[in-house]
Amino acid sequence: MIEFLNVSKNYGAFTALDDVSFRIQPGEIVGLVGANGAGKTTTMKLLNRYLTPDAGTVFMDNVDIFAEKNALPMAYIPDAPIYYEFLTVKEHFQFIRDMYPTGEYAVDELIKRFGLQQYLQKMPHALSKGNQQKLMIAMALLRNFSYLIADEPFNGLDPKHMHVLKAILMELRARNKGVLLSMHLLDVIEMFCDRYIMLDGGHVIAGGTKAEILRQHGFDASCTIEDCYIALTDRETGE
Repeated sequence: MIEFLNVSKNYGAFTALDDVSFRIQPGEIVGLVGANGAGKTTTMKLLNRYLTPDAGTVFMDNVDIFAEKNALPMAYIPDAPIYYEFLTVKEHFQFIRDMYPTGEYAVDELIKRFGLQQYLQKMPHALSKGNQQKLMIAMALLRNFSYLIADEPFNGLDPKHMHVLKAILMELRARNKGVLLSMHLLDVIEMFCDRYIMLDGGHVIAGGTKAEILRQHGFDASCTIEDCYIALTDRETGE
């Protein structure tokens, strides 16, 4: 289980996260919902130890990740492509497979599912944005992990490969992996998330299953997650 406990993070005078707490259980997909600047990417960078908190901490399977020096049982899909400039697509796959010989998926399977066969000899900078995103997803899935952290993973994907990624997320849930998923497409996220964490201005304004959020905040059963989020943020701003 991931436990994000009373975490605060500041950038100078700007507070990105203020006393944020939530949990992610194995075998569930949790949607991290928020506008630009709400604190989603900061949350994910803290989970990856790219940042350290100013207060609070994060436990992963009962280990304080900021006290742990070893690799975490986690894979990460960033919100912007990160790759090795002088390796081809094929060499990226070979490199990750050499590091993680018993990863979650086979190289050939991911190449086929994401339609990357014709790009294996290309350098990543020569790929379209969508194909760069497929490479980032595939590289994450080649690792050994208990948790997948995905920051806007559907960006740039065409409808076919959005469908592929949704199927993979379902597979990971069935394999008892925990997934934290950040997305702006709330109508899509509602299709497969088990629970939600809603951020606004660095604060958690709602959390739980859709039914729990509806009940706790007095919303009608017909409300969508998008309706809930808009209504809650309007309450925060007094609109």
